[in-house]
Amino acid sequence: MNDKKELVLFYKNSCPFCHEFEYTWKKLKESIKSFKFTEINLNDTKNQQLREHFKVKTVPTLYFCLNDKAKVFKANNKEERNYNDIVKFISQK
Repeated sequence: MNDKKELVLFYKNSCPFCHEFEYTWKKLKESIKSFKFTEINLNDTKNQQLREHFKVKTVPTLYFCLNDKAKVFKANNKEERNYNDIVKFISQK
């Protein structure tokens, strides 16, 4: 059985931290081919139900979904929101 693995990024166009995270997100997408990558723009009002469902308070927020379970990647600052820490986080699940 193959696990369904997905990284979900919640972001806003106006968020400077989201723009800083773009390089890391791109690197993740290029290096992890076995995952699905989803980007959810919270500037779009149609995504507000997802925001509420996932309890997104700040952006960028990154979720790792394995099959039907989702776990938020917690980072207190941009230094903790780096490629190596994210890879380590998803490898532990």
